[in-house]
Amino acid sequence: MKRIEINDTGIFHEEPGYVGWFTREQAAGAWENGTTVEKIRKDPTDDHAIGERAIILGSIRNPAEPGLGIMYFVEWDRTPGYAVACIDWKLDRIVKR
Repeated sequence: MKRIEINDTGIFHEEPGYVGWFTREQAAGAWENGTTVEKIRKDPTDDHAIGERAIILGSIRNPAEPGLGIMYFVEWDRTPGYAVACIDWKLDRIVKR
């Protein structure tokens, strides 16, 4: 699998008010930017607990391995101003009722 460097694609950037490189692009088939999501799965190295909520800032698919899923860039409610990457299988969309 080819590793993608931040500057290779031209879609990642820093943005005033945020810490971290991310994109506002939206991958085909991804939940819409601005959607509220919550953590439903985690691994031992994750900083955010199951049930924590975030807003989607952007999303990508790995062009070298599209079957790997969607990588979302989110802003967690607990850590505003930080853009964090999170793989799709760890998230679920919150549906407003």
